[in-house]
Amino acid sequence: MLRVNAKEGDLIKADGWTFYEKLNPSDGFSDSGFKGCDFRVRLQDYNIAVNVITTGKPIFKNGHYISRCKIEFVGDCEPSEFSGGYLIHENTGDVETKIWEYHEKENS
Repeated sequence: MLRVNAKEGDLIKADGWTFYEKLNPSDGFSDSGFKGCDFRVRLQDYNIAVNVITTGKPIFKNGHYISRCKIEFVGDCEPSEFSGGYLIHENTGDVETKIWEYHEKENS
């Protein structure tokens, strides 16, 4: 199945959220109680550590490619929590290239 990974600048919306939030770069921090994360999301006054796993193929809707995803809210000395959600791929050119390459490979 075709899946396009989340990138910095993409937007996520967890199930139950009202708004999409931008994926910002991780600070690279990790230690024995915190495994690190791929991205940070700014929620009010907090900078939340998240990992995003694409679970569905990208669909073109309202001018963007949108995929279903699983969002991991990375725990700090506690278990991580998970939610389903949506991922908006901001760079549609990257997604279209990946789709084209996928179909080329399938048809060869």
